[in-house]
Amino acid sequence: MQFILTCRDEDGTKTQKKFESMFLDDVVQQTGDFLRGVGFVFDEIQTYSTEEETYAEKTAAPEFLTEEQNPYDVVSFSHTSD
Repeated sequence: MQFILTCRDEDGTKTQKKFESMFLDDVVQQTGDFLRGVGFVFDEIQTYSTEEETYAEKTAAPEFLTEEQNPYDVVSFSHTSD
């Protein structure tokens, strides 16, 4: 998936970050970098599960992002296809 994050500040300066990723953790990290770059300050931004994860689940291969709707989404991202 391709992501485009855009910010336009009060004096009209446009900042844009484009990246591709299929992994939620990578998207969250890239988004955090973008938000810091445009002036937001926060301790951390991370993914978390609302269910108790077992050791096997924590050490498993990363899950791929999907385009299906999840009623438990806290943050949603859109992507474009060229």
